[in-house]
Amino acid sequence: MQSKKTNQLNTFSDILENKDSIFFISANNFTINEKTLLKSELNNIGLDLIVLKNGLFKKTIQNNFPKYINLEPMIQGFCIAVYPSVNSESLNFDSLKLLALLLIKKPFLLFLGGVHENQLVNKSFIETILSIKNPLDIYSELISIIATPKYSLNNSLKQVPTTISKILKIREDEFK
Repeated sequence: MQSKKTNQLNTFSDILENKDSIFFISANNFTINEKTLLKSELNNIGLDLIVLKNGLFKKTIQNNFPKYINLEPMIQGFCIAVYPSVNSESLNFDSLKLLALLLIKKPFLLFLGGVHENQLVNKSFIETILSIKNPLDIYSELISIIATPKYSLNNSLKQVPTTISKILKIREDEFK
């Protein structure tokens, strides 16, 4: 029978080896109930979590995954590692956006960084994800522009050149 520590070490090693994305979150005053609720919320968006102590994290990185040595400074005390719960190649945009929204909604969670598609990511990654529109919204806007009556679309396109030509005519008259 494996000890809890050995089991956690094996699980974390498996995550680092097989998952394309892993994010680290710090939590202040994190209770068992909050952990259970967070796990449930993450499961709803296709993610899972494991709580790691600093020593276990460092030991795993140093012994088995030297390519992740740059992640070590992120971990203080214990942290929460968040990763895709299914063996997918990569997280989809919607899951990333829902994770970012969840982090914003819970101020006691602090995003430390992580790895996504073999790239180190930090807080600006989360901010960028939040600033990008959903592809469905972009598609809807495009359809509404295309569905706009032709004369209205043409008028919108002609407005800028008309304005520019008026300015040029005024400037031309000033120099005469």
